[in-house]
Amino acid sequence: MFAFFSVKDGAVTPAGATSWRHADWAFHPCRWTQGTDWRRIREAVLRRDDFRCAYCGNDQGPFDVDHITPRSRGGTNDASNLACSCASCNRSKGARTLGEWRQ
Repeated sequence: MFAFFSVKDGAVTPAGATSWRHADWAFHPCRWTQGTDWRRIREAVLRRDDFRCAYCGNDQGPFDVDHITPRSRGGTNDASNLACSCASCNRSKGARTLGEWRQ
């Protein structure tokens, strides 16, 4: 399965990308759900949220798609649990719930 990917520090990255930060996506093999079309879902969420951070309102990007309820807390990849997030808010929120992060 990973013939087209490289593994570094536990993250799986598309082959040919200089690092996971330069790939247009990266995922941890333990968290990836087989059959999920992440690129399609990501694009739909970004469009739904009008390419604006759901947390701070930034519209300049770059943007991530954040799990409102983190996967580690039982959150899903369903669009209702995903939000457009600027990189700063996404990194700041981390694996906390929205309520924990806003406290």
